[in-house]
Parts: sequence; structure tokens; C-alpha cells
Amino acid sequence: MMSLFPRLVFDCVQYRNNVKKVAAYCAHVEIGIFVVTKVFRAFRPLVEAIQDLDIEGIADSRLENLEHVSDIPIQKLLLRLPMPSEAERVVAIADISLNSEWETLVKLNEAAERLSKRHAVILMMEMGDLREGMDNAQFEWILNRLYLLKNIDFIGIGANFSCYGGIMATPEKLKSLAAYKARFKQAAGVENPIISGGNSSSLYLVEKEDMPAEINNLRLGEALILGRETAFGNHIFDLSDSLVSLDVELIEIKVKPSYPIGIMTYDAFGEKPQIEDRGMITRGILAIGQQDVDLKGLIPYDENIEILGGSSDHLIVEIKAGDYKVGDIVRFRVNYSALLRLSTSPYVQKRFEHLVTSVSI
Repeated sequence: MMSLFPRLVFDCVQYRNNVKKVAAYCAHVEIGIFVVTKVFRAFRPLVEAIQDLDIEGIADSRLENLEHVSDIPIQKLLLRLPMPSEAERVVAIADISLNSEWETLVKLNEAAERLSKRHAVILMMEMGDLREGMDNAQFEWILNRLYLLKNIDFIGIGANFSCYGGIMATPEKLKSLAAYKARFKQAAGVENPIISGGNSSSLYLVEKEDMPAEINNLRLGEALILGRETAFGNHIFDLSDSLVSLDVELIEIKVKPSYPIGIMTYDAFGEKPQIEDRGMITRGILAIGQQDVDLKGLIPYDENIEILGGSSDHLIVEIKAGDYKVGDIVRFRVNYSALLRLSTSPYVQKRFEHLVTSVSI
């Protein structure tokens, strides 16, 4: 039987409201959205909460996440470039994939023929962030060979921003992306192709009304679940930023020195600790660690709790005030990196609230 804590708690109604608000704002400027589900592994209650909204579909980097909601009638986009070795699974599970390599496109075409299916593709362009994407010459090379891939529907082009290189989506960058539209239309024979202008880091342009008119699609994840655009980290569109929280149980409370006693060497992760000497303090240990979460991504709700550090299984805090005792639960906000690891950890309970009934997995 799984422990009750640590527990990651999602409010499905707040999530639905966030998606609904952003979809409406984007629709106002004729932008459709794919809801990116990878940060919470496409948990079924959250996907069910949004399946009837006015969105293009869901998008995820892992086929496993898309597969476990395969019966939910919603369009599914594979975000990470497909591995050639998984081409048949890609076609079987995902309706659309992002691509930049000819060899992979050939594999997808062959798989689609074997499965008697059609598979849609968005070609990714390199716009400076230096993750996935083609340059102009590579793009032209592929466009000249589209006729060979008779089981693939080429539906648009896209680009990524603010992931690897931290390069912002700007109106100038997005206009450069849109400049490929005419050539793509000619080669693919698509009258109104998707021009996908990035992720939550592009959303600030919608709010500022600076999004180029040619951009008609965004792939949004972090803004919808954490309530903030990611170019500047600002709260946006009056979204809820508290629909996810983490509850962790206190397993020790003792007054101890703040500075370790003895000869200091490396910690469990091969680093030399940098610890401030604050004298005697009340220290708490919570039952979670770096195996489960990025500790830097936790923010205590109680301002009297300060995170000092941790190990693979323990989170160490200073308790500056409050009547805490062993067995009490401390609640935290989470950032993107923390949520990503928490969602993946099998040792963290997941709870979904404000459904017909609350459920746990």
C-alpha cells in the first residue's frame, strides 16, 4: 500500500478554468492552442477536465503519456522529435508529430503505410534557440521530396523558443518563421497551414497584442498549470497560480547547530556544501528528497519555513516560528522543474480534487 505522503495535489476545476481562459484569449486573435501535458504526465483526470474545450488537442513528449489517454477523443501531438526506432508506435498513438529529419519522415511514411493510416507532420525550423529545427537549405531539400511520402500529411511549420538557448520569441523572430509559409503552402498544397510560434514563452506577445498575424498556433503547458508566461515569469490573463501544491510530512524536529560539526567533505551528490552559520536553530526534516523533486523548485506557503537543503530522501528546513510537531504536514508551491520531477516519481502520491469524486493514483 502506498504512503499518503508526500502528496502532489491538483485542482482540476482551476486547471480547466486556466485552459479555458487562455484558449479564449488566443482565439480572439485567431490562434489555436495545443495543451502541453508533459509536466504532469498527461494525468487522466486533468486531460478529462479539458477534453471538451475549444483547443486543438494535447501535446506531450512521451508516447507513454499519450498512450494511456488514447481512448479520450482528443487530437494528440508528439512534441519530441520521433526516434526512428519508434516510428510505428508514433503513427499508432499520435495523430501529429514534430519533425526535422528526412530519415525519420521516411520511417513514419513506411509505418503509416503498414498500418493503413495517415500521419500528420509539422516541420520544425531553427530560429536560434538551437534545439530542434532545420535551416533554409534543409527545409528546401525536404520540401522538394514531399511527393515521395504519400502517407504523410504535411500540415504546417513551427519553431521552439526559450528551452535550450533561452532565446526569446520576438515579433521579428516570429515574422522570420512566418516567411517560410508561402514556400510551404506551395510545396505541401495546404491553403491554411499551421504556423506554430512556440510555447508559453510566446504568450506574452498575445497579451501585449504584438503577436504577428501569421502565427496561428501555440503549444502551451507551463502557463496553463502554473499561471505564468515563461519569457519574463509574469502572472498572465488572471490565471490561477495555485492549482498545484505539494504536501510533505515532518519526520523530525530538533534544535541543532546550523553549521555541521567536524571536517567537511563532499555531500551525497559529490559537491562541497555551502552552509551559513546561524547558530542554534530549530531544524525540521521532511520525508522527500532530490530523488523525487528539484528542491530549489519548492516554495513553502508558510513564510516561517525556510529550506536549507537536503539529500536524496530528506528535505531539511529551518522552522522560525509556529507550533509544528512531528507528523504535521507542510505545504509547498512548486515551480516547473519541481513539478516535472514530482509527476514522474513513483514515490509521490497524486491527488486530483474537484472532480465528481476526488481520486488518487
